[in-house]
Amino acid sequence: KTDAQIIAYLIAGGGKSENPADRNKAVRHKANGDRYSREGQPKKAAQEYSLAAAYSQGDYLPYKSRGDVYRQFLQANLPPSPEGAPDEAGKALAKARKFVCQSIYADYKKSAEIIDEAIRRNIAEINAIKFRMEQRAPNYETEGQASPTRSRTAQDIKDMRHLRTLSQMQGVANQAQIKMKNALAEYRLACGKEDAARREAVRNEKEMKRDKK
Repeated sequence: KTDAQIIAYLIAGGGKSENPADRNKAVRHKANGDRYSREGQPKKAAQEYSLAAAYSQGDYLPYKSRGDVYRQFLQANLPPSPEGAPDEAGKALAKARKFVCQSIYADYKKSAEIIDEAIRRNIAEINAIKFRMEQRAPNYETEGQASPTRSRTAQDIKDMRHLRTLSQMQGVANQAQIKMKNALAEYRLACGKEDAARREAVRNEKEMKRDKK
C-alpha cells in the first residue's frame, strides 16, 4: 500500500484506510501538508493531509486542515455562479462548487465528530475516576473525626495524576471544538447556496424515509 494507492483509494470514496496507525508518518505528512498549503499548492496539501488522516486514525487536525485547504481553493478559484439562466460554463462552475463544498463539509463534520467523541470519552473517564476516589474516601460521621492529613494510597496518587492529565486534554478538546464551530461558520459563508441545497436534500431524504415507513 503505497502513498499513491492510499490517496487513490481515499479519493475514490474508499473511506478510512486500513493501514495501521503510524504516528511518525502522520506527523510528517501533516507537516508536508502545512508546507504545501503555505506555498499555495492546495492539491499537494490535500494529498498530504489525506495521508496524515490515514496514518493518524483518530486525529481531527488532518481533516480540518484538508477542509481548510478546500475552502481556500474554493474562495480563490471558484466564485459563486452569477444569477440567471446558467450557460455551459456556469453549469460546470456550479458543479465544481457543489463538489468542493461537499468535500469541505464532509471533512469539517468528520473533524467535529472526532472532537465530540473525545470530549464524551474524557468526561466519562473523569467522572469514573472521581466516583472511584469518592468511594475510597473515609466517611467521617462527625466533624471531630475529620483528619486533614489523611494518607493517600498509591492508587489515590495515580488517579489524581490521571485526572490532571484528562482535565488538560479536556481543555485542549474544548478549544478545538470552538475552532471547529468557527470553521463551520466560515464554510457556511463560503458555501451559502450549496449548504442550503444540502440541507434541503437532507430534509427531503428524511421525509421520504418517514413516508415510506
